Amino acid sequence: MKTSQPTTPFRNSVKSTLDEAEEKELIHQYNEIKNQRKKAEEAAQLIKNRINLLLQEESRTQKEVQETRKKVQQILDQKLQKQLAREKIESV
Repeated sequence: MKTSQPTTPFRNSVKSTLDEAEEKELIHQYNEIKNQRKKAEEAAQLIKNRINLLLQEESRTQKEVQETRKKVQQILDQKLQKQLAREKIESV
């Protein structure tokens, strides 16, 4: 099945120098390159998406770490206050 191609001076000059088999091979190569580019662009988009997800995860993890440090500090402060209260009672 041959597709109708617009005739242009360039196309006519190229056609005159290429036989049908060479033209089909060039079209095949073009389509292969086009498909490879599409796959590469899709892969690049997947990588970008994965990076964004990892950045979001990192942000959540950093918030969790900050909350944990805050809780640890609160616990240490409470222990210190209890210890100071015990020492004060013992000294009386």
